[in-house]
Amino acid sequence: MTDRRDRSLLALAAELADRDAAVARALAEVDELLAAVDGVRDRALSVRAFLESVPAELDGLSAGEAGARAMRETAARELAEAERDLAALASKRRRADERRHRAESELARAGDRLRDLEARLERLAEERATLLREQEARSVEAGQLAAEARALARRIRSAPRVSESGKVEPGAELGEVVDWGGRAHAALFVVRGGLALERERIVREAGELGTIVLGEPLGGAGVGAVTQLIERALRT
Repeated sequence: MTDRRDRSLLALAAELADRDAAVARALAEVDELLAAVDGVRDRALSVRAFLESVPAELDGLSAGEAGARAMRETAARELAEAERDLAALASKRRRADERRHRAESELARAGDRLRDLEARLERLAEERATLLREQEARSVEAGQLAAEARALARRIRSAPRVSESGKVEPGAELGEVVDWGGRAHAALFVVRGGLALERERIVREAGELGTIVLGEPLGGAGVGAVTQLIERALRT
């Protein structure tokens, strides 16, 4: 049968274990919130960077298409001239074989150039379509990120110890989501630091209590391990 002092020590050990468990749960929640906030902020930065790059990308594609169309027109004229030259040579009774071969070669080259330019225009059109599809998808994602940020903000407001600056509602624009993410991260990081210090104090208190009960230092043993040692020592 334990005496009053033993019961008091056991109660203190149990209290330390409860406090440690509560702080551990709070730390886990804050870590989860930090990861979620950072994930939303990183994605918002990526989406914003992409959407901001789209106008320049479209301008580049437009310039490439304009250049390819001009070259296609030139190639089409060259092809038509080569066809006319070959037809004129073919119509003459006395053909100059060398000139005819040269005209045939020019015709083939002109045809190849025209086909290459047609293919280039098709590729540019495909790139434009792909870019516009991704722009639409990223715009949808931007709205989803704003909704995720609002849901996270509600969770942060209900979390303990968060400063008022960390409880601000995010806006709907990507830049506002990015700014909110920075403020929320900073506020949660402060909370996490405080919880980590509190847990260190609990571990230290448990170690000191274990030393009193067991008569020897317990080093870096966790609160749970120290509590078990204390209970085993006092209940035997």
